Amino acid sequence: CSYSSLDWLRSIPVKKNEAIHFKRPYMKIRRISNRSIGFDEYHYQDFVEVGYLYGRSFGKVVRINVSGGLGFVKGINFVENEFNGSTKETRFFSLGFPLEIGIDVIDFKYIGLAVCILGNINSKCTFLGGGLNLSLGKIR
Repeated sequence: CSYSSLDWLRSIPVKKNEAIHFKRPYMKIRRISNRSIGFDEYHYQDFVEVGYLYGRSFGKVVRINVSGGLGFVKGINFVENEFNGSTKETRFFSLGFPLEIGIDVIDFKYIGLAVCILGNINSKCTFLGGGLNLSLGKIR
C-alpha cells in the first residue's frame, strides 16, 4: 500500500461548513517560575522550555488549535528547610514533548487572542498549566 504525503489528508472527512487548517511548524520558548512556601520549607522552581511544535486548527467561527512536538526543558529545583537550615539545589535537563490546546477567543485579520492549556511531558519535571496567547501579524 503506497501513499503520497497528501493522500491521508484527502481521506479526512470534512463537513461542508467546517474548515481544517494546518499550522506551520513553529518554535516556542517559555520561561516558567514557581514559588511556594510550606510550614517550614521554601520551594522554588525555575525552568525554560524550548519546543518545536506542529499543529492543526479546526473551525471557522470558533477555532480550536491543537499542537504538539519535540523539545527540551532545562531548569533548577531549590528547597530550603527553615527548621534545620538545610538547602537542596538540583539542576536538570530533559528531552520532552510540549503540548498545547487552545480556543481562539478573538480572531481578526491582524490580531488574535486565545485561551490555552499547555504542558510538557518529560522525565524530570512534567508540568501542565494555562495561559493566554496574543497573536499579532497577518493571521488569516
